[in-house]
Parts: sequence; C-alpha cells; structure tokens
Amino acid sequence: MGDHGAPLAPPQEEKGEKSVLPPNYADMFGWQEMVAAVARVYTRLPPEDRSRCAIYASNYGEAGAIELFSEAIWSAQSDQRP
Repeated sequence: MGDHGAPLAPPQEEKGEKSVLPPNYADMFGWQEMVAAVARVYTRLPPEDRSRCAIYASNYGEAGAIELFSEAIWSAQSDQRP
C-alpha cells in the first residue's frame, strides 16, 4: 500500500467471528461427523421406517454433504436455494 487512499481489504462475507479459512471452507468442517450422526440415527430405524425416511437439512451445503459423504445412500432436501 502507499498513500493512494483507503487500504484495501477483502469483503467481509460473514458477520460472526473471522476465521483463518474463508467461509466457503470453514463451513465444511464437521460435515463428515454430521453425516456419521445421521447414519447412526438412520440405521437405528426399523426397516419399514427407513423406507419412508426423509432427511431434511437446514441448508443446501449440508444437504449436499449428506449426499456426498453417504455415497448417495440417502437423498437430503433443503428449502434453501444456492
């Protein structure tokens, strides 16, 4: 920088605490553990309930993670659009 005006800074994407990683990467932490938790609940269901089970995620990133890390065993839904 020099004396050419205001210092430049990357745009703030999150309103909470700043992380070392950009939000797109920081938001992915814990996804595999979340999918493992869903799997534990799902496998405890009786077979007749599994066939009717719907998995709802709070956002499209989590829904995608469930599909990715479960190797497409389940399909997750979210009402949030990218």
